[in-house]
Amino acid sequence: MKLILITPDKINHSHYSILKDTLNYIDKLHIKLDENWETLILHLENINPLLNEGQRNQLAIHINEKLFANQQISHIEDALKYLQRNFDIHNLHFSENFYDVYGSIISPELYHQFNVSVSLHHLDFLEHHNHFSYVLYGPVFPSISKANYHPKLSMQEMKNKLKHIAESIEIPVIAIGGITTNNFNELIQAGFEGIALRGFIWESSHPLETLKKFTDQWQKIKDQ
Repeated sequence: MKLILITPDKINHSHYSILKDTLNYIDKLHIKLDENWETLILHLENINPLLNEGQRNQLAIHINEKLFANQQISHIEDALKYLQRNFDIHNLHFSENFYDVYGSIISPELYHQFNVSVSLHHLDFLEHHNHFSYVLYGPVFPSISKANYHPKLSMQEMKNKLKHIAESIEIPVIAIGGITTNNFNELIQAGFEGIALRGFIWESSHPLETLKKFTDQWQKIKDQ
């Protein structure tokens, strides 16, 4: 069971020590920014020295089409390899839109150099794309951080889809969207193999304390 935390769209120096501390409670920290490539690199230059090798391996960098608007695929692949070479990054996470645009032309070699995950809004996609280390699927509940962003399927429909996926391919499906301490157990019972948190943590007044309380309950469920 994976527990993933996704950063807010905008981060600054005040977030760096908090982000480092969150790594004590989660499996992966996804760096997801609504900013350009240069700003992403600047943040990594500030975060990277704070982390040891094991903590760097917990980072996954969200790659979306905004980072590489109108760029050639060779430039994109060189940029992704730059992350590994300069920041010891081994985990990439593709947005669904990025994969739709570039997925068919990305070199297969990249999937051997990195652990690659992807965001999905339609689980049927997985029947034809089975080379990801895991997928984020959602929203599974009404989103906390995005207005008017609601699930496309009922919980029972999600459960049926997950059962079908588990019988045909071996890719963990991680739930995202509107997850709190009050509802995450429903997702485990439905067959999700992990959850990703965002709005519940970052829109609280004390993010790290909220994460600690969540992980206390998460561990109790896992130990059952």
